[in-house]
Amino acid sequence: VPVPAANPQTPEKVELGRTLFFDRRLSGDGTVSCASCHIPEQGFADGQAIALNYPTTRNWRNSQTLVNVACQKLLFHDGRSGSLEEQALFPLMSAFEMNQNLDFVEEELRSVPEYVAAFTRVFGSPDITREQVAMAIAAFERTIVSREAPLDRYLAGDETALSSAAKAG
Repeated sequence: VPVPAANPQTPEKVELGRTLFFDRRLSGDGTVSCASCHIPEQGFADGQAIALNYPTTRNWRNSQTLVNVACQKLLFHDGRSGSLEEQALFPLMSAFEMNQNLDFVEEELRSVPEYVAAFTRVFGSPDITREQVAMAIAAFERTIVSREAPLDRYLAGDETALSSAAKAG
């Protein structure tokens, strides 16, 4: 999985990103997290034709899977984002998704002693920024990779991993 030099992976950063990914405090009213739409049991997607997003709203798209998202060059259905770090903040701000003010989320996270300690360990400062939030979430998302799927085995050289129909597409 490609990792940008500006955001090196560490186990501590990945764990912080995982915690943020499942934290409902990142949404405007505290009811949704990233995992509300990117459901681990649904392949980190939502399994819906049209996403059920922020309470009482419907988006015009579904939630894409995050499996192997680190290998994508362009993100979102329209390709408007070129990195996971850039992508991570869009859903927080979107009125259709998490409906959060980024200034507020920084202040809210700074009020949680466990987050202050974690951000200090990971980034060397208790001053939590939106950029650091995005970096941590992106670090976690880079760990969501497929392993041992038939295609993975085929690409690793196991010619029998895929049926002839699957090989034909």
